[in-house]
Amino acid sequence: MRTGSRTPLVAGLVTAYEVLMRHRQRERQTQPLQGLLMDDRANVSCGTGAPVGEAFQHASRPRDAGMSTLIVETEQGTMPLGLTQRVAAAAGGTCLRLTDLAANTLATAVRLSLSGWRSGDGAWFRAPHAATVGRASARRP
Repeated sequence: MRTGSRTPLVAGLVTAYEVLMRHRQRERQTQPLQGLLMDDRANVSCGTGAPVGEAFQHASRPRDAGMSTLIVETEQGTMPLGLTQRVAAAAGGTCLRLTDLAANTLATAVRLSLSGWRSGDGAWFRAPHAATVGRASARRP
């Protein structure tokens, strides 16, 4: 997957979903968590649609499959575009700003995301951006 001046957000979302679904098939007793780092941009589409529209479409797939999403916004400029927050909303997920992130904050966010809490449920969390995709999982009770 390419990185750099052309943000492959949609490709990252597609790949993350495929990885999560394979993980879910292999480890049925776990609850996958999609983790994204976003730079608040979507410049490249995978198909013929607009990159932002495709990002929203693919962001909702894990949510529709019952999986949680945690997005960390890495953009550090003074004028964020707000795409990361909108992608997190489409995913039904939680957003954090990289500048607000500490180890204990991330651990708490992972626990809350896996329990079904969303950033819209309170003011504690803020927004994110993506270029890199990762995943984590926790055992179901």
